[in-house]
Order: sequence, then structure tokens, then C-alpha cells
Amino acid sequence: MFQAAVAKGDAKAVAQGAHFPMDWENGPIRQIKTEADFIKHFDVYFTAEIKKAVDIRKPGPLAPGEYGVTWKARGNEYTIFFKPEGAGYALGGLSEGPP
Repeated sequence: MFQAAVAKGDAKAVAQGAHFPMDWENGPIRQIKTEADFIKHFDVYFTAEIKKAVDIRKPGPLAPGEYGVTWKARGNEYTIFFKPEGAGYALGGLSEGPP
């Protein structure tokens, strides 16, 4: 469902269950302050690179109860992660760090 929502550019569906402000470490972006900002600037936050990573990779376990998709680009490692929310998972944020 998350992958399909990202592919369609359905920002409202992607934001469902997420909590704001949300850490979003991608280049100069460090945080997404509100859901309204996330929805309005979805294509800024979900770049073509991030959309591709979400499309071709399956989420794997990161920590107890947390899952994510990890990839390497521009000398860094990026992880988009999901936190437990209700009976499923919601977008938790994006982290950027050394590989």
C-alpha cells in the first residue's frame, strides 16, 4: 500500500498515521514540520531517487518493531523508516548518514 501510494504521488495516503514534525534528512532538508507542508511539497521530499528506492526495495527489520528501506547514494547511506501505528506501520522519517 505504501509503495503504491508513493508511486501514485498520493501524499495524503503516505502521510496517514505519520506524526509531525518528522525528521527528514536529505541534503539541506532536516525536518518536515507539518502534514500540510508534507502534502504540499511531496515531490520535494520524495525525490525520484527516493521513489525508486521505495519501488525496488522491500522493507527490512531495523530495530524491534521498526522497519525500513536502505540504499546508498552520493557517499551516504539513506534509510526511510516505518514505526508501528495501530495495526500496521506509518512513515517515521528519513535518515542520512555515512555508509
